[in-house]
Amino acid sequence: MKSWLPARHPHILDVKAYKGSSDKIIQSALPRICDAVVTVLYLTSPKCLADFLDPTVKIFEWRRDGNCLMIRREGNNIIVGTYHNFGTRYVWTYFVRSSVSYTGVWTEIFAATTQGNTPISGKGVRFDQFEAEPNSLGIDSTDEKFALFVGRGLAWFLLKWEVWNYRYWHKYNVEWEADGVITNAREYERYQVIGRTNNG
Repeated sequence: MKSWLPARHPHILDVKAYKGSSDKIIQSALPRICDAVVTVLYLTSPKCLADFLDPTVKIFEWRRDGNCLMIRREGNNIIVGTYHNFGTRYVWTYFVRSSVSYTGVWTEIFAATTQGNTPISGKGVRFDQFEAEPNSLGIDSTDEKFALFVGRGLAWFLLKWEVWNYRYWHKYNVEWEADGVITNAREYERYQVIGRTNNG
């Protein structure tokens, strides 16, 4: 991640500095979802972020169970959200979809205005079939300004609660999947430590 790239390109954030700042402007600033995504993945493991960015990986998912969270990339489309698995469907509270251009620019293109669900079929979760509950506010989920607004709120949530931190949230499992290959973050870190010890 190049820090000098402009907004809408992802940047790995210094979460401790961001959360601990006494600057009123920084305190009121909400990062974009692209910055939160790469920060969460990098702090899970640099290998996790590398798999997410690997153009040869067609489908990538980062997941946390318990208080369920997901970051999913399929091609150049990315979904970030919070959900519960009810067996026949995922019910989402946050659901933000972004697209990434070939130059690396992220655009938030969809955000749920209400709680909604994605059905589960024999082929898995149908992420392309988001079914929202009735919306009485007259807000269009494809309004990019609204999607940006919701995405910033979700980004703040991910960073505030350090959702990647499986050492603190020890009762939750964090894993990522790259084209069907699943890696448990806690186990991967353990193997890395053992490898460094053996090589030392």
